[in-house]
Amino acid sequence: MEKLETWKMALNQVANLSGYHHFKHGEEYEYQFIQRIVELVSKRINRAPLHVADYPVGLESRIQEVKMLLDVGSDDVVHMVGIHGLGGIGKTTLAAAIYNSIADHFEALCFLENVRETSKTHGLQYLQRNLLSETVGEDELIGVKQGISIIQHRLQQKKVLLILDDVDKREQLQALVGRPDLFCPGSRVIITTRDKQLLACHGVKRTYEVNELNEEYALQLLSWKAFKLEKVNPCYKDVLNRAVTYSAGLPLALEVIGSNLSGRNIEQWRSTLDRYKRIPNKEIQEILKVSYDALEEDEQSVFLDISCCLKEYDLKEVQDILRAHYGHCMEHHIRVLLEKSLIKISDGYITLHDLIEDMGKEIVRKESPREPGKRSRLWLHTDIIQVLEENKGTSQIEIICTDFSLFEEVEIEWDANAFKKMENLKTLIIKNGHFTKGPKHLPDTLRVLEWWRYPSQSFPSDFRPKKLAICKLPNSGLINSLLVYLFASFFPLFMLQKFVNLTNLNFDSCQHLTQIPDVSCVPKLEKLSFKDCDNLHAIHQSVGLLEKLRILEAEGCSRLKNFPELHEAGRTFFYLPGAKIPEWFDFQTSEFPISFWFRNKFPAIAICHIIKRVAEFSSSRGWTFRPNIRTKVIINGNANLFIPVVLGSDCSCLFDLRGKRVTDNLDEALLENEWNHAEVTCPGFTFTFAPTFIKTGLHVLKQESDMEDIRFSDPCRKTKLDNDFNSSKPENQRWVGNDVAKTQVVQQQKLMGSFLSRMWHWALVFLISFLVFLISCRRNNQ
Repeated sequence: MEKLETWKMALNQVANLSGYHHFKHGEEYEYQFIQRIVELVSKRINRAPLHVADYPVGLESRIQEVKMLLDVGSDDVVHMVGIHGLGGIGKTTLAAAIYNSIADHFEALCFLENVRETSKTHGLQYLQRNLLSETVGEDELIGVKQGISIIQHRLQQKKVLLILDDVDKREQLQALVGRPDLFCPGSRVIITTRDKQLLACHGVKRTYEVNELNEEYALQLLSWKAFKLEKVNPCYKDVLNRAVTYSAGLPLALEVIGSNLSGRNIEQWRSTLDRYKRIPNKEIQEILKVSYDALEEDEQSVFLDISCCLKEYDLKEVQDILRAHYGHCMEHHIRVLLEKSLIKISDGYITLHDLIEDMGKEIVRKESPREPGKRSRLWLHTDIIQVLEENKGTSQIEIICTDFSLFEEVEIEWDANAFKKMENLKTLIIKNGHFTKGPKHLPDTLRVLEWWRYPSQSFPSDFRPKKLAICKLPNSGLINSLLVYLFASFFPLFMLQKFVNLTNLNFDSCQHLTQIPDVSCVPKLEKLSFKDCDNLHAIHQSVGLLEKLRILEAEGCSRLKNFPELHEAGRTFFYLPGAKIPEWFDFQTSEFPISFWFRNKFPAIAICHIIKRVAEFSSSRGWTFRPNIRTKVIINGNANLFIPVVLGSDCSCLFDLRGKRVTDNLDEALLENEWNHAEVTCPGFTFTFAPTFIKTGLHVLKQESDMEDIRFSDPCRKTKLDNDFNSSKPENQRWVGNDVAKTQVVQQQKLMGSFLSRMWHWALVFLISFLVFLISCRRNNQ
């Protein structure tokens, strides 16, 4: 009965519709006119659904999420939705499934498949013809520009569902869809692409990222593809799990592996998976490589650096290494790789899909399949040991990066001259490993030198890396005379300014290190670290005069009693030994929260945390963790911003409160032209450890702050604390800003006062170093 009523209602509506008045006598026969009507109705009724997948797994939830973005029920707007993700992740499959799900809501439909390849082989005009043919039944075009105007005119009259699959250039979008307001209200456009930035450039704000299948769905898809069953013989459990792990949730890889191994026995599965581990499957690699081929040359180089050597590194560290390696900032290149789904950033670390990583490594392996020494990048332990032992290095090698943690007990016998042929080596990162001797030669082309347990007390005598920017030698046998040799500014002309471009210097856990010498010849130094140097007892005053120093890490130096005065450059992180807040800090408290009010901009405020006797936590794997202090900043009650700080026992941490995590999130929290209320507190520690004592100091960097715009009580009331802050004179501060040189001059005068004693010290050190230099030359000649 209900069905009958529905039909009656529909027939009544049809009877009230205006007739089809396109038939004109003399232009066509009536039977032709009727035939056109029949074809049109048949096309609507008999619309064939698109093929989605042989085994659609894990699609339902994704379809619903994209349909929410499409908002199909709203007929007064036009929505464009972008679906993005890496190649083979299932973007086309998802788009086809959505097409089948919502097609009946539209007057005209068009699914343009493989736009990238079709535009290359047939051109944009061919795609335009297909679009018009599918939607309005016309395909006569003279050129691309005419096609754009015709598409815009025709599609304004129909509620259209248009899907553009695998778009890779903006001109494709401009030629096919233009702006959303050119479509009839109620229309929907779906664009699939590997490039997220392409969507942003075209103004597509609604986007959906397709992620990898979880383990359950991946196993289902592989089982269906290989055995045509959801549940398979338990004997295959191990090899199936290996295949799922190898594919890392990529549907393309699961389908290829399942097809190739369908009907094979367990041993054949194992053998094939072993081969894939050594040499990736070509079919998978060719599809993934499309995104790599679309990159510019510099972007390709950065991708290979990351995939071969820098995966799971901290993002900031990767940026620093690449800046040093290439000589300029590479943030843009990293952003491009992110937009093209070639890499991801997770919790501040760079990651990438395992098969994308394999693709990058395979590109480098093919540079010289049989001779590792002729490749641009080396990362495998076996390849590196072979090159170093047999002295097979060449000028092709630009990066060596590996971690020998798994070979702790193995002594690496190597040719100490192995680096001599590597004339273009720019980055050398060797973590751990037990080398039997130190190098006799290091390339002057080095820009990044990171060698844990560096196996010598000195550098080669002919080592003059003027472009070296990062030097990290933690847990090494460094001695003081080596550091003096590195940094003393009184050597002969040919030794001057060897390390003038250093920005990052690390001597952590060097137990033979007793003092940090004069570092005035490294004016570009931004980060200096000598944590856990148990015998360090003296630091030269020049450390405090490094204007560009932003990070100073010195905790764990138990014998260090005094520290040089430091500059007030702002935006710094200093980790220092000793649980004492500097006397020149304006305010000290052990009570929280600390409140202040500000207007116009977030003020320049330094924070100092101190802590005593912190217990450390050791995991079952032997890792040692120190608790984090979490500094929480609440602005106007609704901005929760955390700055984590790792602290050991009896140490202090000074940092600028204007950290990136704070300033990046300010816009939504600030009130314009009004007082903003800020609260600083320490809500707790990670793990379950509590310090026996904690105190916090606060200091306003007055050279960078307008004291009229800062209050430490409600602005409606003025207290003694505000008077104290406002009456503090900048020249009384012991830190100095870049524009305030008074304190620097005083310090330099003090240094000049001890000039004679220093000259005697320099002369003695010069004599010792010169003798070391002569002995090294003699050994090299022998």
